[in-house]
Amino acid sequence: MTINLSTLMSEAWKIVRRFRGNGEPLWGLLSRALKSVWWRAKRDAAIAAAEAESKARDLAERARPAAVIFADILSLENKSRLGVDGIYRLSTLRAAYRTALANERNAA
Repeated sequence: MTINLSTLMSEAWKIVRRFRGNGEPLWGLLSRALKSVWWRAKRDAAIAAAEAESKARDLAERARPAAVIFADILSLENKSRLGVDGIYRLSTLRAAYRTALANERNAA
């Protein structure tokens, strides 16, 4: 994902114009506005990358055979502690298992 610097600068100047009368010097206000806009752009890019990675991982999970997915589910269910990531992974594996079973039934 590319970040459009022109858009960033425009958004920063909007912030500067909004807070211009607060007594802060222009250079300080512009600096804070640019940091804020840049941080938001990087955060949005990171979120988009994480979503794309999650979708790709889910598609890869669904392409595996049902028996392999079921073995992973059993291994997770037999752990004493899962945590948030483990619960999410177990949920994803169960959905992938249902899809794999349906695909194997349709293929047969």
